[in-house]
Amino acid sequence: MPHVSITGLTLKGPWHLPWFWRHTLASVASVRRSEGLISFDARQVGRTHHTLTVWEDAAAMRRFFAGPAHRRAMRGWRRHGTGRVLGYTTDAPPGWDEALMRLARDGRQL
Repeated sequence: MPHVSITGLTLKGPWHLPWFWRHTLASVASVRRSEGLISFDARQVGRTHHTLTVWEDAAAMRRFFAGPAHRRAMRGWRRHGTGRVLGYTTDAPPGWDEALMRLARDGRQL
């Protein structure tokens, strides 16, 4: 069954954008090459930057999560922003409206 990962990161201020974009571009390139990825999308809602990924299974998502691009990005995120994350297995991956609602309701604060 597919595994869904939804994230939201709100930067502490505009001066954090260079850090964010440097790591975002590397992570996006890495996720698009990841084995087991079904779909990837990203969007900004207000001041929060979101990702919505769907994987063949949780193990595929964990392989990306443990990869070098994502690890480098995660090292500095607390200095630059706050966020929420939610991962779950489902029969039907959500659209953006449902994903954002579930993240707000069930997401874990980072």
